[in-house]
Amino acid sequence: MNFEPTDDDQKISLFYIVAYSLFILVPVFALYKGWQSGNIIAIIGSSVAILGFAFLLTVSIRHNRKVNKKNKNR
Repeated sequence: MNFEPTDDDQKISLFYIVAYSLFILVPVFALYKGWQSGNIIAIIGSSVAILGFAFLLTVSIRHNRKVNKKNKNR
């Protein structure tokens, strides 16, 4: 399963990449508070949220790099 950008794909805005980075701070704070109180549900939920935002951030950056590489090869 190869997910290469097509010719009409555009770069993802830098605003979204910065927003994903900042949104990671909320679950990190929830993880910290959950860890302090020993609440296992808060720890699991915030860990899943951190992984989700990290995935979005990684996919966005990789997509932008692939689009840049494809545009340079034209």
